[in-house]
Amino acid sequence: MTGREWGLMGVLAILWGVSFFFSKVALAELPPFTLVLGRFGIAALALLLAARLGGHRMPRSPRVWCGFFALDEPVAATAIAGMALVFAGLLAIDGRVLRARRADVAPPRSRSKAA
Repeated sequence: MTGREWGLMGVLAILWGVSFFFSKVALAELPPFTLVLGRFGIAALALLLAARLGGHRMPRSPRVWCGFFALDEPVAATAIAGMALVFAGLLAIDGRVLRARRADVAPPRSRSKAA
């Protein structure tokens, strides 16, 4: 990699890390939904501005928008299903780890004899 590429990689790393820091600070003051709405709104405006500066325009045809939403639904559903599988796997692993930790820490149970 060239020096310029390393510099761009460093800028990317700084921007990425700063976003996590500011997210933590902002979550202390704002509800999560407001924070997500603000971040997506700012990103949408930035992308719209970049598209306009690049000479692109938003489509005006309802046919194009219908195609976009028709494609978006299966993609979103697939992404949500994938995330659900990942979270289910993580929960299964976490449950096993927690049970193992409890077994290590918990005092032995005494067996009571029924009279």
